[in-house]
Amino acid sequence: MPRQSKVDKLRAAELKQGGATYSEIAKLQGVSPQAIHQSIKDLLPTDETATYKQHRPDIFAGLQSKVLLSLDEADLNLLMSKQPGAMALWFNSLYNAERLERGQSTANVESVVTSIQGELNDLMAHRAQLAAKVEGGTSVIHGADNDDCTDKGKQDK
Repeated sequence: MPRQSKVDKLRAAELKQGGATYSEIAKLQGVSPQAIHQSIKDLLPTDETATYKQHRPDIFAGLQSKVLLSLDEADLNLLMSKQPGAMALWFNSLYNAERLERGQSTANVESVVTSIQGELNDLMAHRAQLAAKVEGGTSVIHGADNDDCTDKGKQDK
């Protein structure tokens, strides 16, 4: 296999994380194992990366705490006069990041989606009932409150 001059870093990193050796990846890409190592060494997770990922929600919470504890009344007044809302936006970003990392935001979205899906299912069932009545030759008259539906065809017979 002819030697390539460039390493496909993304593919090499994927292969390495999948358990391939530098030699195996080098053979696939037609380069030396050293070229693979040099190209992807900064892309691979380290112990620090794993620790950061594991503790990311607590890191975000700690940053929020540092920000809040570092501010006094004079700081707040100055910040609010120069850039109103900047601190609130920054703090809100950290708060949302912490919630997302803890899975709280996702849970909220899931409950809203479940609720909407339930209501949609109810509406679709009601629509099917109305369609069946219309196909059966009866008309549907809506009362003043739009919840009171009567079957006109049955009343007229």
